Amino acid sequence: MDRDSDREVRHTAAQSLTELTGNPVYVLRACLTDPDQSKRHHLIFEALARHDDFGKLMGAINDLLGDPDSEVRCEMAYGLEQFTAAAKAAAPTLRLLLDDPSKDVQVAAAYALQSIERANEINGEK
Repeated sequence: MDRDSDREVRHTAAQSLTELTGNPVYVLRACLTDPDQSKRHHLIFEALARHDDFGKLMGAINDLLGDPDSEVRCEMAYGLEQFTAAAKAAAPTLRLLLDDPSKDVQVAAAYALQSIERANEINGEK
């Protein structure tokens, strides 16, 4: 189903597998290969929103942050901005993206890193 030509079928399949297995890693991995940018973007947010143990997702998150497609890197970094716990775990990779060839990726990484700094200030952390 995740290779179906219909975007909605792929999206529904990814959602269903996440709900059935409780494992959003599948959804993040699907983002790496789906040709539809809007689906990749939506699935990144969906997968992060459904999972509270970001350690289990770090392989997929780092794969997305290192994807050859700058739009995927950018979408993942912007997604992490909304999920500070995941952004903290991905901070070393996000720092590398500050030197990305794509200015959009650099900006997205900077926003994600700023979200970590804001959260640390609120929580009294360094």
